[in-house]
Amino acid sequence: MAENRYGIMIDEYSLHTDGMGAGKYRGGSGAVRSYRAMTDGQLFTASFGRNKFPAWGAAGGKDGSYNYFEFHNADGSKEGPMGIVARHVMNKDDVVYMVTCTGGGYGNPLERDPELVAWDVKNEYISVRQDGVAMSDFFGACCPTDGKVSMGYAVFPPVTVVPPASHIGDEYSYIISGKVKCECNGKSNELCAGEASFIPAGEVHSSMNDSDEDATLVWMLIEKE
Repeated sequence: MAENRYGIMIDEYSLHTDGMGAGKYRGGSGAVRSYRAMTDGQLFTASFGRNKFPAWGAAGGKDGSYNYFEFHNADGSKEGPMGIVARHVMNKDDVVYMVTCTGGGYGNPLERDPELVAWDVKNEYISVRQDGVAMSDFFGACCPTDGKVSMGYAVFPPVTVVPPASHIGDEYSYIISGKVKCECNGKSNELCAGEASFIPAGEVHSSMNDSDEDATLVWMLIEKE
């Protein structure tokens, strides 16, 4: 009805997940809705509350995000984010994104059930890229963190070979997509999406992706104090 009456097209209506408040109980998703102007000279007016301060976390949970608008113009330029917009001119093929906030988390993120975190990652409710929140949630729930912790995200393109090496800390890895073969102490093991590995400190190991698709994983290294 809106498309017929107002000369717009709804390009997207999806969940807003990046920025979800980490916690033992994770904050909820927001929403993303984008409108494309089908003619020149359209006017956009709207206002969001909570456009400067994120949704609060509680009892050790992390804050969520905030509401905002963002304009992606046909000439490639962008305007925003902004929380209040009055009579903003939109021309043909300009797009406005209306993004609502994600909720704050409740409780210590490291107490979240690891199966729930793995489910969140697999179903893309959280992104391991967003700011490390997903990685700390997952590995914190699965292993001790009483030491110096380093974490990262890696992509192994096809035919990637990582030469033998050892680390001064325990290494944990979780496969997000694809397959990775790992060899340690003369034993070879293939890990698929959703599986994890543990390599003790000092163990020489190597890994490779001999498939024809990318493999992605998150890793954590814990150096004991």
